[in-house]
Amino acid sequence: MGRFEQMRIFLRIVESGGISRAAQQLFMTKSAVSKALSGLEAELGVKLLARTTRTQKLTDSGHAFYYQAKQLVPEVDSLYSDVGEAAAEAKGKIRLSAPLSFGIAHLSAPLQQFMLQHPKVELEVIYDDTRADLIEDGFDLALRIGNLSDSQLQARRLCNIGLTLCASPEYLARQEDINNVQDLARHPFLRYASMPSGRVNWTTIDNEVVSVNLPTRFIANNGDALLQMAEQGLGITILPNFIVYKALQAGRLVALLPGELNPMEQHAWAVYPQTQYLPQRIRLFIDHLVNWFADQPYWERL
Repeated sequence: MGRFEQMRIFLRIVESGGISRAAQQLFMTKSAVSKALSGLEAELGVKLLARTTRTQKLTDSGHAFYYQAKQLVPEVDSLYSDVGEAAAEAKGKIRLSAPLSFGIAHLSAPLQQFMLQHPKVELEVIYDDTRADLIEDGFDLALRIGNLSDSQLQARRLCNIGLTLCASPEYLARQEDINNVQDLARHPFLRYASMPSGRVNWTTIDNEVVSVNLPTRFIANNGDALLQMAEQGLGITILPNFIVYKALQAGRLVALLPGELNPMEQHAWAVYPQTQYLPQRIRLFIDHLVNWFADQPYWERL
């Protein structure tokens, strides 16, 4: 095994948190990963990692080597890529993490088109509403909806995601009229588990910020579950338009206070670990998603 491959393995050990996890992500045996690290340390004549049966910690030499290797490996990758990829067909595996509802409902078509255009690329998609740790869990990239808080990730915006405050006609027929934002405080709220509480801030048409604490009745980490509860008349909810647009069009749900509140909005992002180099297949895939969702998505044309 060459020095450059040993450096790659060392980086993965550090960034994944251990030899066992690095072996899983690299599809290597644990002994092969351990041997690569030992060989690198022997060639350098220093210990890079202080290891026990349960923990690992970079030595001073390890810190210095990691920093330099993290800069060097992407540069060498980029050199090979620039020379070889221009005429080469994209190939290899892409491992993607995607939100469950959005992924199943709206990702199939762009994924199918990408696979038809690039028959040598293998896609593995994990649909999960839990935000994965890209490096620790071995993902090349993820789709995220909402605010981005991880400064260790790079991101490209895919599209706007509108949100609608809504309830079923049957529910509204049993309640007093909702004439303003403050009236919402009397109604049971069906909310996402990612929201820390039922307190919601709105901006009115007059650009006034109004905060209301909605009494939570049901919490779920999945929008389709909230949609079903709302359609059964169990309360009011705030859902992304990519989940709720068919129910609004069919009249199973009704938007609340559309003339009083400015539309709520988030964004969809493609996020990936910070690096100076992205493999050709990842760059092409991200470009494909950006182009696919570039126009106003169909679910926003309410």
